[in-house]
Amino acid sequence: MTSPTTGFLGSMPPWVMLGLGGALGWVRNFWTMIYQRTIGQVTRRISVSVTVEEMDHTEAWVWLQYWAEKRLRERRISTLLLRRATVDQQSNCDKPLGFQERDSGYELVPAYGVYPFKWRNRYLLIFNSGKDEPTAQTSGGSQTFNIPRRRVTLTIWGTRDRNLLLDIIAEARSEWEAGHPTALHYFYHRYCYWNSRPMASRPRNTVYLPDGLIDDILSDAQQFLKSKNRYEPMGIPWRRGYLLFGCPGGGKTTLVQCLATELQLPLYYLSLAALRSREDLAGLLDDVRPGSLVLIEDVDCIAAAAERMNQSNEATTDGKQTNTPLAASPPTSESKITPSDLLNYIDGIIASQGRILVMTTNWPEKLDRALTRAGRVDRKWEITYARKEELLAFHRAATAIGMTNMPKEDFLELLPDKATIADAQALLFRIEPAEVACETA
Repeated sequence: MTSPTTGFLGSMPPWVMLGLGGALGWVRNFWTMIYQRTIGQVTRRISVSVTVEEMDHTEAWVWLQYWAEKRLRERRISTLLLRRATVDQQSNCDKPLGFQERDSGYELVPAYGVYPFKWRNRYLLIFNSGKDEPTAQTSGGSQTFNIPRRRVTLTIWGTRDRNLLLDIIAEARSEWEAGHPTALHYFYHRYCYWNSRPMASRPRNTVYLPDGLIDDILSDAQQFLKSKNRYEPMGIPWRRGYLLFGCPGGGKTTLVQCLATELQLPLYYLSLAALRSREDLAGLLDDVRPGSLVLIEDVDCIAAAAERMNQSNEATTDGKQTNTPLAASPPTSESKITPSDLLNYIDGIIASQGRILVMTTNWPEKLDRALTRAGRVDRKWEITYARKEELLAFHRAATAIGMTNMPKEDFLELLPDKATIADAQALLFRIEPAEVACETA
């Protein structure tokens, strides 16, 4: 049985239906124009707003999300969103019950939408949009994918003072840092955009390397961060490059985490093997904010960083060693980044400034000398096998918190002749079958 309205519309000629649709569209456009020139114009004159996007302003988006959610958690909101909680969020007991199930690994947060609230006697609107606005991007010239563009729009009514927006972002940053005192701001990339998440910090007292080595690299980094005014008058790019090389498991990556923790710098992890084009590399490095650490691990495994000279071990008749240049290998199908791209984007005319680039390798002799020359790599440190002093310090720390009661002589005896802290960690967490049987009995 059809309704009277359906029957009435169905009896109309098609040209009448088209005319009604056009008329309704014209009325809608006319009303939109009138609204924008009257009410909309008035509201814009008495308000100021800012939009922060996750992809383009990663850190500010994280800060503002945390700032807004912290205030919205205090209100009774019935429409919620289920989200996986990070480790530091699961251990945070200050959050109200009902917003987080600590045993499930998930938390409940206010759903995407528009929320009004009051801040410093001013009325604000927070518009939090989700992943419903994908943007098509191209990687490598042929591959197309969608990037979700989550954003937060903040509007302050009754003022046009833009400094209030900067005050809110500064307040959001301080609250985020206060709420994550042991977290390291860690960035990893997907395609050509940085993503961010909190990462456990690495205090200096948990790094078992010679004190002289840690003091040296910390002192050099601190001096660099304070010396921008010394670089500019000389026309020298404000960049610093480090190379950490040595045995596997020696603690190179741990040292980088310690450096970021002690200097309170954000850490950007750059995986060159995951990039599909030179444009991705250029965009990622350009988006690294000044005063940051950029880490490239195992750089010797990257084709663009390999040595391009064949050093012959055979001496000539006059006793000199010969160097035969090899043709540069073309980029493989997995990576379109050439050695020239890598060199230019980390230390060329278009390279970004104000950051410390740290590269790690187990085989420094495999690296192209153009990559490790002075100016691109300013300092080099060798991370050798652990000395007895470092191994004993690790054993004392483990004994102090009750992780082992093994005498230090037995602990050292079970380690290989050339041991690393990774070997000591593996020994510490080794559980013998007899011990398991005793615990289950």
